[in-house]
Amino acid sequence: MTTRKTLRQLILLLAFLTGCAQNEGVKTANELLSSMQAVTAILKSVQDPASAQAAAPKLGPAYQQMIDALDKMVAYEQKNGQVRALKGTIRDLEQKVATCRAEFAAEGERVNEMKGLPAEFWEPMRLYNAKVLLAGLRATGQAEPAAMELFNQILAIYESIGAKNVVECGVANVFPSNRAETIEKLRNLCGDGAQLIEFDDPDNSNTILVVMGPVNDFDGMIKKIDFGQVTEQEKNRGQFEVALTPSPHQETLQAGFPGDATQQAGMSPHAAEAQSRAEAAQAEAMKHHEEAVARMRGEVARMGGDTSHFDSMPSIRGGGSGGRLDEPDESDPDYHKKLAEALNGGDEFQKRRAMEKLLDVEPSNVTDKEVRAKIARGFREVAFDSPFHQKDAVEGLVLWGGKHSVPLLIELMEKNSRTSVDDSIYDGLAKHPTPEGAEAVASRLTNFFDRDKAASCLKKMGPDAEEAVIEVAPIDDIDVNLFALDFLKDHGTEKCYALLQRARKSPNPQIKQAAMDAIREVRLREKEGKGEAKPAA
Repeated sequence: MTTRKTLRQLILLLAFLTGCAQNEGVKTANELLSSMQAVTAILKSVQDPASAQAAAPKLGPAYQQMIDALDKMVAYEQKNGQVRALKGTIRDLEQKVATCRAEFAAEGERVNEMKGLPAEFWEPMRLYNAKVLLAGLRATGQAEPAAMELFNQILAIYESIGAKNVVECGVANVFPSNRAETIEKLRNLCGDGAQLIEFDDPDNSNTILVVMGPVNDFDGMIKKIDFGQVTEQEKNRGQFEVALTPSPHQETLQAGFPGDATQQAGMSPHAAEAQSRAEAAQAEAMKHHEEAVARMRGEVARMGGDTSHFDSMPSIRGGGSGGRLDEPDESDPDYHKKLAEALNGGDEFQKRRAMEKLLDVEPSNVTDKEVRAKIARGFREVAFDSPFHQKDAVEGLVLWGGKHSVPLLIELMEKNSRTSVDDSIYDGLAKHPTPEGAEAVASRLTNFFDRDKAASCLKKMGPDAEEAVIEVAPIDDIDVNLFALDFLKDHGTEKCYALLQRARKSPNPQIKQAAMDAIREVRLREKEGKGEAKPAA
């Protein structure tokens, strides 16, 4: 569920931050470790509702002590810089940090997945996880102002109306056309004086996360929801998830069928005229009807909607109409040209159908250069400007633009830098590896949401990403450094020797061993393969 996922991210972010403790003064770092161990001990004690009830009063003071220690650690570093101590002392401290991180994260994950715990336990957990995240963002010194403001607002709601009166929900099937209406419906559920904060779910498209209150009657609020299906709820934790019921207009738009609803959504004059022509084209109506119903049924089913009403839809006609592409036959000499025109000038459904067709076309089979260029421009326009179908648009951009798509993919990555970047962008950059693309991907290794995607992409790039990986390491993040050393073990050349030699002298035993393993493999390649790195994964 939404809150469970959010708390998991908070726990992991804190674990990442405390990995920097080896750079602080020994006393200050030990204070932070002790406070983390105290929180971990409380979490370990939670085994059932009764033990959670007993642990609840202890959570607030323990978490606050940890936040204070984290702030003190940052202040020490700003004033004194890196700690100077005996190597043995630093090594012991690093080992304690690693153990503490692992235990804290493991216990947090375990408790995070438990159900049936009392509200008295979740109230301080929710409040102090928000406080810990905000303290962690301050500690990094790299958080964007917008992110800081968002979490400040969330914390303000918790503190002003109390965690027990705050509800968190995830709402699926939210599109630009129904977002404002959905927020207003949620606001009405809270009543007078409602406070709401809404933001995009970085992991799920067309989904928003909403923190709202005051809510005094959770069960009563759930009963009032008539605009969607509540898919999950946990009263004690103050959270629920709902999937909006698609309106007739949205079903039409998503599935791409003709009808008055598409005109109400702002159908272009050209599309409306095409719809009128379609209504007169009875000869082809029944031919397209079965295909249309099957496609619409499948898409609504994937959206979680009720498909039973499709059994009584005899009036749907599938002729070429606004919201439906007059699909040319592949034998048509202007087949690709007509698809290009639909991609550049059609409505959302026409664009989608054109993209589906063009993704199955080999660009070399289109001999007309102007048509190829128009197709590439169409994919670019959808990728940057359309709120729908970005994944297909990016795949088309890569297919039809080849290496020329790389600067555009980097631009898209930067445009979406505040959230998780779609997999299709990483796939495209991996397919056409360049130094610029590798540099852009390597910069995402420090992004909490995209680290795994970026690492996977760089592995696919292989030797082409070596310099970018060298540039990003070493940094104050042990996980990124270990990835870099593992990458260089497989793909490094003599270019990385200086970095590996520095890493070999690290007081961290994991870093030291990984560096030695990499040096051995790089030397072996130099000896047996004339320095050639392993191929990309």
